Amino acid sequence: MTYFANGVLKISKERHEFNTFDDFVRNLSYWSSWSTGMAIWKDDFDKLPEDVSKFNELFPHTNVLFNERNRGKYVIDNSVIFDEMPQGKKPKGNYDLFFAFGVDYPGIILDLLRSKSISVTTYKKIVSDNLNFVSSLYYQYFIKKEYCSYDLNGIKSIYGVFYTESEVKLRMLSLGMNKIKRKIFGK
Repeated sequence: MTYFANGVLKISKERHEFNTFDDFVRNLSYWSSWSTGMAIWKDDFDKLPEDVSKFNELFPHTNVLFNERNRGKYVIDNSVIFDEMPQGKKPKGNYDLFFAFGVDYPGIILDLLRSKSISVTTYKKIVSDNLNFVSSLYYQYFIKKEYCSYDLNGIKSIYGVFYTESEVKLRMLSLGMNKIKRKIFGK
């Protein structure tokens, strides 16, 4: 099982190998929500159990990625393979962005915990890392008011499920302060 992260992960080298599914998922973190890193051979796809074919509407690749729990080796290849085209003003998606990443995706990770496929430590790390991501989206679209083709109306619907409104805003402020510290102190 190889996941192509295309340089998005802040890890020390380009290729990392893991012997357990839990280590793989923990190190991949919320980037497992990113379908671009996924590919599967047709022969392997045809071997998937029928119940995997009921794909998650927003994150269909996770059905395949998280089905592979008994491999002997997992690889995250973080080498840059391609450049993404800039989004510009062309619509990229029209689903509810905050529901997707504030409710649906953490729910997928919770299902992995419930099935004992990942540890509590891995669950907590991914949910925390995902909070950073959700908070950065909040900053980008509600504070900076950048262009967005996604539906942003679901922001209030995420509160109280996995994250509270104050957690999102405090994390956003914390991330901003860390960026300022790095600019000032170079760390």
